Amino acid sequence: MEAGRQPVVRYRVIGLVTALLVVAGGIAGYRVLAPGAILDHARTAYPSTAPAARPVVYGTLLAAPIVVDGRLRVYAGKQQVFADNPVDIKSTMSPFWSYRRWPAQLLGVVAVGTTVVSQWSDGQVVGIDAATGTVAWQAKTPVPDGLKFTGRRTGASTVWEPSRLYTAGQTVVAVGSRYAQGYDAASGRKLWQQPLAACASAFTGPDVFVSVATCGAQAVHAVDARTGAELTWPQAALTPVGCALGHSGCLGVRDSAGAWAIGAGGTLTPAPALAAKDVWATGKVAIVPKPGGEVTGVGLADNKQLWAVSGRVLAVEPGAVHLVVDDRSLRFPEIVTLDPATGEELSGYPLDVKGSEPFDIGPAYAVDHYLFIERSRPGATADQPDSAYFYPSPNVVVAGS
Repeated sequence: MEAGRQPVVRYRVIGLVTALLVVAGGIAGYRVLAPGAILDHARTAYPSTAPAARPVVYGTLLAAPIVVDGRLRVYAGKQQVFADNPVDIKSTMSPFWSYRRWPAQLLGVVAVGTTVVSQWSDGQVVGIDAATGTVAWQAKTPVPDGLKFTGRRTGASTVWEPSRLYTAGQTVVAVGSRYAQGYDAASGRKLWQQPLAACASAFTGPDVFVSVATCGAQAVHAVDARTGAELTWPQAALTPVGCALGHSGCLGVRDSAGAWAIGAGGTLTPAPALAAKDVWATGKVAIVPKPGGEVTGVGLADNKQLWAVSGRVLAVEPGAVHLVVDDRSLRFPEIVTLDPATGEELSGYPLDVKGSEPFDIGPAYAVDHYLFIERSRPGATADQPDSAYFYPSPNVVVAGS
């Protein structure tokens, strides 16, 4: 642990608190007996630079992060959101800041610019200034009773696939039990509110929020993510594809009849390549897995194949396609990164995690040419308990490209 990194705890209790105060010999103590929150704000300066990624395995982390502003790693726990830095450090550090709430549980975390937004099981939506760790705003979007933290040991699904929290440009959308509400990410100002069917799923495009219901007369309801103005979309069983993170920032949609790229203002343009099974997308290119272990890059505009290589897709991001390439002659699989437009190899190296037992590669998150990979015991399945699925710790590999 680096010198000076351990924060001084500052208590900020929100809500009704009953405290037992004991004063003896000049010492005061208290116990929190009711719902509340604790904020440990940043005690050191916000990093002035964002470290550039290198094509190496840095190390392993206790939890799965998202990267904010290229400078912080932000994590989710059952009742906590916290950050550490720098992004390329090989292990989990003491928190740069931390925010805890109880008895509510954390449902999802997203980030827009330097604002980290969390959604909780009591309906609270909280915006935190990532640079200082202070609460910037709070709002309320009531959610169904009984929702719980689903992130398991690493928190991966809570930060990589939040089920009720979405981003589109400078807007955060929180989905509740009856409504979807759009907020300005920086200020928390409520921008719009739209009714939402209980049977609806949701996603965002670059500047559109879309809900797709399996009940009721109108299956698809699309609105401008900034204004809430209704948009005209086809009434079909649409599925998002090419999403940046979770179901946010999706580049296209498809149904049984075809596929379309989502353009500015929520416009839809035919893009046959997005109809492929297990397709990914970044920029103007669809990344299409083929039978036999081949991956191809296909232009969204003209449906022409741009390149083809062997491997399996691990993650994509703007300007990079990250593949796992298995070679039986090598001890470890390789992580190979390609330029999505040309297929040119940008980097490649063995996924050699020093001191690690053998593991299966699980979900991954790519940003700024960093890779965060959840790992599990060989042959483990997601329906197993954490003790059988994960190693004791740590369980997230951090690498670069």
